[in-house]
Amino acid sequence: MQMSVISRSARVARIVAGVLLVVGSGPANAALVPGNLLGVSQSDVTSMITAAAFSGDYRMMLSASPLGMVVGLDVGADFVLSTLPAASTAALPTAGVSPVPQYLPMLRLAAAKGLPFGLNLGFGYISDSAGNLLIGGALNWAFVPGDILRPAIALRVGYNLGNISFIQTRTTKIDLLLSKRFGGLLDPYLGFGAYYVTGSLNVPIGGATGLPLTISGNAAVWAGHFMVGLPIKLGFIKITAEYDYSFLGQTAYGLRGTLSL
Repeated sequence: MQMSVISRSARVARIVAGVLLVVGSGPANAALVPGNLLGVSQSDVTSMITAAAFSGDYRMMLSASPLGMVVGLDVGADFVLSTLPAASTAALPTAGVSPVPQYLPMLRLAAAKGLPFGLNLGFGYISDSAGNLLIGGALNWAFVPGDILRPAIALRVGYNLGNISFIQTRTTKIDLLLSKRFGGLLDPYLGFGAYYVTGSLNVPIGGATGLPLTISGNAAVWAGHFMVGLPIKLGFIKITAEYDYSFLGQTAYGLRGTLSL
């Protein structure tokens, strides 16, 4: 019976994610098509890669609290709308991208499972026929599990791989989180940490319209960020809203709907 409920929820999550993919992310992907690259500078390459990495990053959207082992399963889909920093909105036209989108919508299927010793393991994935891909995961360790009086404190490490149009990224992240449960309804959290981005532009090099030979299509950057989130649980349904800000000047607004058992 329990596996039947989980199976049905996974099918619903796939349908929701498919609808969001058609409605939300298609136009943004279609807009990110490079043209003449002769005016691209090294700082332009870096800003495009870091913006794509932050937009497509896997966000666990869970508090510091352990999910537990009785069932400890959280499965559904999430949608993230991120702004583009000024450096990226200036860089994309130099790569021939027009029009430049104001926001980048990203979505994925998401699941998390509680493990022993206060661990939560999360995973997210989405892809399409155009070759766009987002796949990532994170491990959360609640070294202070929290109780009625004390907040939960957790260390989180994550990794994400993204192919967004002509931009390929890899992101490694480490965060410290604090959260406090209020009954079985609310579990607000806040966290901060650092992430390391490596990436490349999948574009021609040299020639009449390619990337200048003096410019590398690769970049590697460290950056900091902080986040706040509010999970609301109504029976087996959980809705989580999250705000994530990168110190590179980019903001992400996330919303996740899951079946939480």
